Formats: sequence, C-alpha cells, structure tokens
Amino acid sequence: MPSGGSHQRYDETIRTTITQQLEAGIPCNKIAWFNRVSTSFVSQLNVRRKTPADVLAAAAANKKRRGPVGKISREAHDAMVRFVDERSRSRSRRSMSMSMSTDGSNSNSTTTTSTTPCTHAEVAEFLRESFGVEVSGPTISRTLKKWRVEREREREAEQARERERERERDARLRAEVAALVAAGSTVDELRAVSRRLRRSVLELLPQVQQY
Repeated sequence: MPSGGSHQRYDETIRTTITQQLEAGIPCNKIAWFNRVSTSFVSQLNVRRKTPADVLAAAAANKKRRGPVGKISREAHDAMVRFVDERSRSRSRRSMSMSMSTDGSNSNSTTTTSTTPCTHAEVAEFLRESFGVEVSGPTISRTLKKWRVEREREREAEQARERERERERDARLRAEVAALVAAGSTVDELRAVSRRLRRSVLELLPQVQQY
C-alpha cells in the first residue's frame, strides 16, 4: 500500500466504497489499510466529501481551463487546511493505536500537532486533483508554516483554559474545605468530600490547615 507522495488513479468503485466508509465514521487509517490505498488519498476524498458542491463544480471547470493558473482561491486554500488537519488527526489516531499495541497503554501516544503531518508533494497532489491548480513549493511552505503556528496557538490557548479551570476547581475546593472546617465537620465527612472532588484527603489537609 502506498504511504505517501503520488498515488495511482483509482477507479470510481473504490472511490465510492471509501466515501461510504467515511460516511459510516470509519477512521481514515483503517479505511486505507482495508482498501490498500494511501492515507493521503482517503484524507483527500474525505475533504472533497465535506466540500460544497458549487466549490467542486468550480474546481472541475478550472481543471479544463487552458493557460496559466491564477492565484489560489480562498476555497482551495481552506480545503488545503482541512486536508492537513485531516492528515494530522489520522496520524494522531495511528500513533495512539501503535502505542497501545506496543505497551497496552496510551501513556506515550501524545502527538505534537505543530509537526506538519504531510509532505509538500501530498498537498500539491491534493490541490491538483481537487481544484486543478498547480501551487508552488514556497506557497505550500508558507501555508504549512502558518498551519503550524495556528495549531500551536490553539494548543497554548487550550492549555491556558485548562490552567484556569484548574484554578477554579482549587478555589471551589478551598471554599468547601473552609465551610467544612467552620462547621466542625468530622474526618469521615472530609473523606466524603474528597471522594466527590476526586482529591485525596492528603491533598485536602493542607487546605484545612489554612483555616
């Protein structure tokens, strides 16, 4: 099964089968393995499946046009970003599956989303097949660099939100512990709160000592 770069021209039967499997919610990497095609090809079909019909029609007309191709359209750019996102998710699932099959856990399955999940050749092929445009290497490089920066910002923003949620949980914890101490609660009641908050009594005790 091809793993990257250019792939052969698959017939409509296999394309229809893959589209049906995508609509059934089967992961791209499993579809690629079952049908003996590349993951990039499955990702390409998945993006095309989600692209509005009028955009695809315009792309088909663009394929037939002779002469130099103009600047990449917003639709093609957005589809390219979705293609890279799809490859990123597919690779993350594959990494998790490989990690779990190796050690029976997912402790080492985290994939850094800032790493570009596909090659320039795969992106160029996707744009050529889907929109009939030839995009230069520097243009693809700039797009992928922007993709990495945006995903890194999203990751940092999510980490900041998680830290804020943790601070809010700790604030609620301190308030509940203060109320327990003020009410003269027993150790058993403290244990009940620790179970509900999923925090051990040892974690609660330093909070108790503040009051």
